[in-house]
Amino acid sequence: MQNSKLWFSERTAEQRLRSVRHAMSAMRDGLPLLVGGKRPLIALAIESLSRLNLEELEEFKTSFPVLVLAAGRARDLGHPTVFPPETMLAFRLRSEDLTLERLRGLADPTAPQHVESLGETAAVPMDGNVAVDLAKQSRLLPALLIWQTTPAEAKRLIESGYPSVEADDVTAQFNQPPAVERITETTLPIAASPSARIVAYRGLADGSENLALIIGSPHDRGAPLVRIHSACFTGDVLGSLRCDCGPQLHRAVERIEEEGGGVILYLDQEGRGIGITNKLRTYVLQDQGLDTLQANNSLGWEDDARNFGLAAAILKELGLQRIRLLSDNPVKIDSMAKFGILVQSRVAHTIPPNGTNDRYLETKTMSCGHFREQSGTRRTG
Repeated sequence: MQNSKLWFSERTAEQRLRSVRHAMSAMRDGLPLLVGGKRPLIALAIESLSRLNLEELEEFKTSFPVLVLAAGRARDLGHPTVFPPETMLAFRLRSEDLTLERLRGLADPTAPQHVESLGETAAVPMDGNVAVDLAKQSRLLPALLIWQTTPAEAKRLIESGYPSVEADDVTAQFNQPPAVERITETTLPIAASPSARIVAYRGLADGSENLALIIGSPHDRGAPLVRIHSACFTGDVLGSLRCDCGPQLHRAVERIEEEGGGVILYLDQEGRGIGITNKLRTYVLQDQGLDTLQANNSLGWEDDARNFGLAAAILKELGLQRIRLLSDNPVKIDSMAKFGILVQSRVAHTIPPNGTNDRYLETKTMSCGHFREQSGTRRTG
């Protein structure tokens, strides 16, 4: 079957990237988004749905929408499934489902309205997973209303000014290795390292803002000590006891300063890549008894949504191809090798539990395979 292209002229890579970024913005703004592919579709993220645009949906009823949810969320709503929690499933909507409160209750396990059941299963619309990827990259819950439509109707809606994107452009953008652009660099004297410098990078695919804190002279060392640290506002800034992020960050600065040089990469990947709003949702679920991974899955996310290729891209831009990695996470080691960074050795970075985060640390060890040991070095080749 031929693709039903929404545009018929060739476009540059920059134009394709811009269309994906605009599509993500439309998702966040609660706008219906046209996705062109083998069969065009209209997608609307439930999280950003408003009462006003819910009333405007009559315009799109060339077919009735289906609800697309992750298996992890569907399982909590009583649907028996053996699929991994991030697998997308589709369900027929019932008339009583088409209210703002009901739809939000279906999408969000922390919403005020409690929903206990789903409609009949349906086929996930062709290229529906592309729309879901856009929602997740926009850090919205992976729960969407999707309509399959016709090329003629899609053309009419584009001419009416509705946002659109090609499925192939989204797939290509999200499947390629992350790329970054250096934005600016300045000195940043901090208590533990008065001569530190900081460099800002922007992710080209998603506009994320990432930092490299450069301590001492890392280029004077054969394999400088590097910490890959995902942003954690609650832990790093507020001192939350739920995690070990704050102590890990501050201890990493001290250790690299003691060594005389190294880098801390501070990545815009809060909550294992799901964003701070979704992370706070997981805290609600954890207070109800779930562990950190179960809570992610209940929202429809995979165990870990981060892409450490972003860290590799920054290290390459800094001219650092061989490092010693300050981490207890084996995925970070594997990711550096995958994206062309040689990890000469792993340096243990274990923070003891504080009485509040004991279960969190146990989950990281037992379910994520994190090392738990005292400071030291493990060779990785």
